[in-house]
Amino acid sequence: LTPRLSPDMLNQLIAASAAASAENRRGLAQVRDEMANIHTRTQALEQSPASLEAGSSSPASASAAAPPPVSAGVGAPLPSPREPNVGAPERYDGDPVTCNAFLCNCSIIFSLQPLTFSSEEARVAYTINHLTGRARLWGTAEWLRGTSACHSFQSFANELRRVFGTGSLGANAGRELLDLVQGSRSVTDFAIDFRTKAPMCDWNPAALRDVFMRGLAGYMKDELVAYELPSTLEGLIELATRLDLSLHSKSPVTPASSSLASTAPVSVEDPEPMQLGHTRLSLEERERRQRLNLCLYCGQPGHFVSRCPVKSQSSPVNGGILVSSILGPASPKRPSLTGEFLLPSGSHSIAVLVDSGADESIMDQALALRLGLRPEKLSLPISASALDGHVLGRVTSQTNPVRMLLPGGHSETIQFLLLSTPSQPVILGYPWLRRHNPNIDWTTCSIQKWGETCQRTCLRIPSLSSASPVPAPAPDLIGVPAAYQDLREVFNKAKATSLPPHRPYDCAIDLLPGTSPPKGRLYSLSAPERKAMEEYIQDSLAAGIIRPSSSPAGAGFFFVDKKDKSLRPCIDYRGLNDITVKNRYPLPLLSTAFELLQGATVFSKLDLRNAYHLVGIREGDEWKTAFNTPTGHYEYLVMPFGLTNARPSSKLWSTTCSGIC
Repeated sequence: LTPRLSPDMLNQLIAASAAASAENRRGLAQVRDEMANIHTRTQALEQSPASLEAGSSSPASASAAAPPPVSAGVGAPLPSPREPNVGAPERYDGDPVTCNAFLCNCSIIFSLQPLTFSSEEARVAYTINHLTGRARLWGTAEWLRGTSACHSFQSFANELRRVFGTGSLGANAGRELLDLVQGSRSVTDFAIDFRTKAPMCDWNPAALRDVFMRGLAGYMKDELVAYELPSTLEGLIELATRLDLSLHSKSPVTPASSSLASTAPVSVEDPEPMQLGHTRLSLEERERRQRLNLCLYCGQPGHFVSRCPVKSQSSPVNGGILVSSILGPASPKRPSLTGEFLLPSGSHSIAVLVDSGADESIMDQALALRLGLRPEKLSLPISASALDGHVLGRVTSQTNPVRMLLPGGHSETIQFLLLSTPSQPVILGYPWLRRHNPNIDWTTCSIQKWGETCQRTCLRIPSLSSASPVPAPAPDLIGVPAAYQDLREVFNKAKATSLPPHRPYDCAIDLLPGTSPPKGRLYSLSAPERKAMEEYIQDSLAAGIIRPSSSPAGAGFFFVDKKDKSLRPCIDYRGLNDITVKNRYPLPLLSTAFELLQGATVFSKLDLRNAYHLVGIREGDEWKTAFNTPTGHYEYLVMPFGLTNARPSSKLWSTTCSGIC
């Protein structure tokens, strides 16, 4: 069924139809006048040959018989200029990317055919007629409602951009331009995309030039270092394009991976090769090599300075170092630690990457500057290259010796080579790994244990197990009744606080499948608590019941008050307990314990000394007990308070050892 129209809508349609009819009548009148004019001119052309023949025999008669000029009548219109035939634009479906292109095509058609599109309504109607999809639905609604956007083409274009073109203008266009990079494409393809997006940003030429330079691939930036950069965007694009074409067309002549050990460089009369850190090329020679696409170092064709084989042999660069080529956020997971650097300005915690692919330990130049480290000049510069042969730069200095603390109580004095590595500010390379020989769990990317040398030299407080054995002092039997003198060994405090051997009833920490211990929070401590914590850590390390840890787990450490106003250390193992398989070993009922006391008349005040610490942690589960303090990361070797299986393990130990229920 046809929907009913309102009277206002009918009036609008009738008025539009009348206007269209009037426009058609005016067009027909113009066509008739034009046809009459063409007919008159055709007749004049048909008479021209006869007039010319008569004129050749008798000029006088020809002039006498010449027809009078045809005077244009008042009603005869002047011939109109013929408008060019322009193809229709591709229909627009509402894609934000092609919005400006569609409106530009419509504007070109209106400019070339002003007579055909003499009114604003005609231009708007033509534009709507070339919409499709959701854009056509929107344009039809605007036309039927008679909105102000339909009064002129410019208003309609602005409204169309506002509705559909928001993805290509303003801040979004700037973000797209900043995200644009060359990647593996040629400079030509990259420049085309850049030139397409650049006009949509209201940026000055200097900003566009810098953004283009920023988006170039690393190898192109290395090549451009040897040139004086143009001050304009077009000049930079032209230079980069020329270098890229030359590099790709001539690189097969001398592959970067080829060895020139048996081929001596050709001796020429040109100036000597540029020696980094010594002599420099003259301006004339530099321009000559640039003009002929020659290497700026050796002057030979087929390669550029970044891949010059002669440079690696004859330049005064002290060998070279290899750095892994993947150092960004998307690189595979590698061992990463938090190092604490002790400097005159204070201590600074910085992420440290352990990279076996790096030939040396490296620090970012900008980081060293922020830390106030004093650079020391190297006797000879060192060339830094990636695994693919890509030159990262030259290393000319190193840091002064700096004290670095790593998790597990590891302390050392180290120097770093200075190189621009902002994504990984500190890198510990293969020589560091070889020197310290840590035991790394590559599944969790964590250091499980330091090497034997570190146990003697690098660990600030070595555990008792690695120290020289010291004879235990004799037990203090003052106040012990004579009836217990033959049991003097059970009163030995040193033995009670020492590390027990591994036994079948060690406390096991079995985790639920697919889980791992969480990392807890670091609790703030008051001055008395901090002092008590330091004493507890010192005593526990000396006794060998804890050791420095590099475990990925880390429960929180805090204190609670005891009845005698002293402080009891506590570890927040709630997260670990939630994922631990519970030990269901039976515990005695309270009523059963009281039944055993019935009829007893003599009671003893003797109690087990450090009862929980008499039970060890099952070998291999120590890392799960790790805890964090403001001064370090440690793990228990004996059973601490707070574990969910501590009471069952303690009961199993007491039942096994003494038979007491």
